[in-house]
Amino acid sequence: MGGFSSLWPWKACPRGTCAQALTTVVLSTLASAGCGKWADKLACGEQECGFTKTEWTRIQGLANVGATPARPDTSNVHLPVVDAIGTLKANAVCDPVVQLGWRLYYETLLSGSVSDKDMTGSYAPTTRPTTNGQVSLSCKSCHDPQHAGSDITSVPRHVSIGAGWYDVNAQQTLNAARQPVLYWNGRTDSLWAQAAQVMESPVSMNGHRMKTFWVIVLRYRASFHLAELDTGFDSAIDALAQLLGPPPDLGTTDTETFQSQYNDLPPLPGSTISSQEIVTRVHVGAAKAIAAYEWLLSSDGSAFDRFVNEGPDSSALSPAAVRGLRLFIGRASCVDCHNSPLLSDGKFHNVGIPQVGDHVPTTQTCGAGSSCDCSDGGLGPTCLPAGAHAGHQKLVDPAPNNLFYCGGPYDDVAPLTHVSDPSPAPAAFLGAWRTPSLRDVALTAPYMHDGSLATLADVVWHYDQADSSGTLGASELSPLLLTAQDRDDLVAFLESLTGEPGPKEIVGDPAKAGGDLDGGLSCAPQDGGGVIGP
Repeated sequence: MGGFSSLWPWKACPRGTCAQALTTVVLSTLASAGCGKWADKLACGEQECGFTKTEWTRIQGLANVGATPARPDTSNVHLPVVDAIGTLKANAVCDPVVQLGWRLYYETLLSGSVSDKDMTGSYAPTTRPTTNGQVSLSCKSCHDPQHAGSDITSVPRHVSIGAGWYDVNAQQTLNAARQPVLYWNGRTDSLWAQAAQVMESPVSMNGHRMKTFWVIVLRYRASFHLAELDTGFDSAIDALAQLLGPPPDLGTTDTETFQSQYNDLPPLPGSTISSQEIVTRVHVGAAKAIAAYEWLLSSDGSAFDRFVNEGPDSSALSPAAVRGLRLFIGRASCVDCHNSPLLSDGKFHNVGIPQVGDHVPTTQTCGAGSSCDCSDGGLGPTCLPAGAHAGHQKLVDPAPNNLFYCGGPYDDVAPLTHVSDPSPAPAAFLGAWRTPSLRDVALTAPYMHDGSLATLADVVWHYDQADSSGTLGASELSPLLLTAQDRDDLVAFLESLTGEPGPKEIVGDPAKAGGDLDGGLSCAPQDGGGVIGP
């Protein structure tokens, strides 16, 4: 599905033949006997069912995403690992930081009041139900681990809806730790930075770090301490809470009030850390706990994985899906970009998708002076619709108010001043977006970054026709010249990529898992809340 393009400068079975013409008697006998393997081969028709050694090696390279650990993030020392290669701690699901992250992932109090804005700052009323002006969203709302870590709740479905209108279709959190960068445009380089940013995004959760501080103090203080997220400033957290007195009501107070409290924080007597810094560290700690939970989330064990593990004679795939697999690794060229066990190269490609849909920002709406922050840069607009061209700029040269990135002040290993990449974003980044994983793809409609394609059949048709009208930049696609049968077979293969979410112990609502007062497993601490002021 499109040619391969290395856009991001980072960081055995012998061939068989299908059975030839057999008598009606033999066919009837095989059908009545339920001979699965022979029936599958017969169903292939003239298409060969076997794979060459080279083809099978390529297929094996796409399977079993959980066979190797996710890449550890050195900027977050709280991941449940024991070494630099990602070996998990014993009983990692019971690690205190994972347990806390699980509960925070489902915590609606981390969100704030309704903003009714889109990414251009224009009025865009949220379609979410609200209570007391609060949007009551959690990470789970748009990234449900029981549904591939994707958003099935937004109306309309083309982009995700939070406190306002987001600019893109939400991506999966299952297997997200295996991506080199995050977001469709690659503007963030770690799970914790993404969580810290999205909790305060006015179009997403519209929370505030001051509210995060109070949520931790009032509901999760003991767990925060047990997870060692307060190391070096634990007493300062409690002292600041005491100094501030009674907290705002978490269920009714609007985001602007928390912002004002943060702006007006008094200095903490005797502390070498500013009050704003204490609050921000708590916010980052919460984000790193969420990241530790997300780092474990995975999806594996699909019908395709079973097919590969059982060998090319396996009946785990239908004949149509096997034909689709052959197309995927061959004539349709899907594997050029959707490779590795993640079924993504983690890079950026222009596949001819224009910006369409209500409140999806375009280069026209993201003009100078808008919150899209467009600029020419010599290569065209660098703003939200520009895809990786804008993401590259935001990652290598963070805005002054963005403190959350690897190499920044909250990086656990290298809290150094970020050194911008002196090279400009290449022109090929214009209109290019990160290759999504195809794992669980049948569950994650709608498709593409702007959610403009409703079904897998629509996606395959788009790649087959290679229509790039209205696209920013140059599309990499060329027509595939597929038949209707080819397109159906590709869809059948894509539908075989649905796996099982895990770890199963921490997938689902922690409040229903028993354990402590705030939910979680029985290995979680008894968390009775924290300081509420004098």
